[in-house]
Amino acid sequence: MGKKLMEITEFKKKLKTGRATLTLLDTSFSQLTRKITSETGADYTTAAAWDSLSKELIVSLNEAQIALKERYETLFSDYNTWIEEKQSDITDLDTFDYEFSSIYDYSSEYTADSTSADYYMLTSIVNAEKELYEAGNYWFMNNMESNIDVVKEWSKTQNYLSTTSAVIGYFETYWNRYPSAISCSVSGVSYSNNTSSDKVYVTVTGLENIPDGTTCKITIRASYEAGSNDDSYTGYEYGYMYIKRTVIDNDSYLTCWADKGDLDDAGKISSYTRTGDTATHFDTDTPSFSWLNSRTIL
Repeated sequence: MGKKLMEITEFKKKLKTGRATLTLLDTSFSQLTRKITSETGADYTTAAAWDSLSKELIVSLNEAQIALKERYETLFSDYNTWIEEKQSDITDLDTFDYEFSSIYDYSSEYTADSTSADYYMLTSIVNAEKELYEAGNYWFMNNMESNIDVVKEWSKTQNYLSTTSAVIGYFETYWNRYPSAISCSVSGVSYSNNTSSDKVYVTVTGLENIPDGTTCKITIRASYEAGSNDDSYTGYEYGYMYIKRTVIDNDSYLTCWADKGDLDDAGKISSYTRTGDTATHFDTDTPSFSWLNSRTIL
């Protein structure tokens, strides 16, 4: 049945006679009456302008929509598993959920040469395409980019080379033995001592000079006098601090540990000096889950 939408384009009042003149734009239209056809071998991937809307074309598109939906559901599941595994360390991460409602096997609803290409058919196709687009290209991407921002903020406090300018060790022994760092195994790595009578804070810098895969060893020594008045000698105690650098993409991560060795009380990594930057390991112009899944989370 034909329908009319009457748009008012001009309105003139005649106050003396109590009348008004309306100018209307007639936008008549009729329901689509073109029938779905049948064309052997038709496929949406090779369809051209002015080709018939065939049953075969609809089936091929519907099959592709369902297949893409299944791939998205697998992606979302794998992504959420990754998020849940990381939430214990990065608590602000959020999982992603999307409920598809328009993607199903709708091809059986249309019969060649009898079904009209009406609004119902159009919404079946268009709504399915809309869901696929917004699920994968909008809502999922928004969630992932938000989570990447969370990871970047978290990375500021982690042992990436781009976020860390110094590693600080703490060593303690008996009173009045004055421990201090005395040597470093890697050229270009520097250390400084903040020593009191029985303890020392050792600050190590120049971390970028540690070769990839190499462990830098810093030796800490404390001395003491022993023996009798007639046979005295100077004894030594040793502790150790280790920093290993591993290159990842355009960044590195640092593995740090300490051993008190002969020192009596303590040998540990005390703290770090941070740059305040986010780790460059998480910089990208083309984020994807495969990229995120390949990141090294310390």
